[in-house]
This record gives sequence, structure tokens and C-alpha cells, in this order.
Amino acid sequence: MPTSSAPDQSENLVRPTSPVPTKSVLARYRTRHIRSVTHYFAGVSGGTHFVSANDMSAARNDGFTLVELLLVVGLIAVLAATTAPSIAGGMRRFTLTSASQQVASTIRTARYQAVGRNTTVRVRFDYPGSGQYQILDASDADLGPAKWLLEGAAFSSVSGDIEIDPQGRVTALSGTMPATIVLAGPDADTRTISVSRSGRVELP
Repeated sequence: MPTSSAPDQSENLVRPTSPVPTKSVLARYRTRHIRSVTHYFAGVSGGTHFVSANDMSAARNDGFTLVELLLVVGLIAVLAATTAPSIAGGMRRFTLTSASQQVASTIRTARYQAVGRNTTVRVRFDYPGSGQYQILDASDADLGPAKWLLEGAAFSSVSGDIEIDPQGRVTALSGTMPATIVLAGPDADTRTISVSRSGRVELP
């Protein structure tokens, strides 16, 4: 038999590639489009999206319920009622201590003026009115404005006004030495200022 010279057409045919596994395609699709997957339920038209249980739980955790807020407010009220008296007492003690320090500082200032000016200086208490004190010269002329005690403090007991000579020595215009000035607060708490004859001012 004669041999056919026609080319083998099977050689020109494109060989089909191997089929892509269906599972692999679906897996890649779900990975890339996981947020756009639509859930279908009976009686619900296609394309309706439902919030997952995890999303609902996260939304609930973003805020507080009314019961939680009421519990927090109640706890704050109880703590405030418990600590308010101690805070108020501490503020009154602080006021009394500050007032005592100011009076002691005024006495020291008067002594510096007496030595620096080489003159006699006086410090009067409850002068010119109750709850006031002032630095004066030997003739009771003003050397500075009268000062007020801080609100909540008062002179409880004063041994007497004092006079300071140019050498810084202190004498009592009335009473005995050392001079004592006692300040009291509304809680019966007191602070005592002691002034020695040498001019030393002590406030324990």
C-alpha cells in the first residue's frame, strides 16, 4: 500500500490542559470574598445580609448597660459619702496650720524690721479688730497693714502683745515670757506659737 504523505493533523491539535480542581477554586474564592458571602434562608430573598453572632457580641461590648451605669454611680456615691468627712477635717486642720505659720512668719518679720531699722517694733494680736494682727512701732503707729487670720482660725489664748527692741530681744507688753499665742480651729484643734526672750519663734 502507498504511504500517505499528508501530515499528521493530530500534531497541530492543542492539547487540553489538566482540569482545575473545583475545590481549589472555591477555596480561593471564599478566601478573597469571605466578607461578601451572602447567607440564604427560607423566606428571605437573596442578597440579604445577616450580622453574625460574633459581630453582635462585639457591638454589645462597645457600651454599658443602664444597670452597669447605675452600679458605678452608686459606688461613687458611697465612696464620696465615706471619705467626705475625713477630707473636710483634713482641710480644716490644714487651714489652722497655715494660719499659725502666717502669724509666726509675721513675728519673725517684725524682729527683722526691729534689727534692720534699729528701732523698737511691736506685734499686737486681735488688733485692730478680732481675728487681726499687725506690726506697729513703739508709738503704735502702723508699720504695715493689719492682717486677717484665715477663715476657720481664731486666737484662742494670747499671753499678751510683744515688743522687740533693736537688738532683737523680746519683751511682753502684758503677761509673762515666753509669750504664747494659741490659735484654735472649729474642731477644737489648736496650734501654739511660742516666742522666747531672745526672739526665737517656735511652732511645733
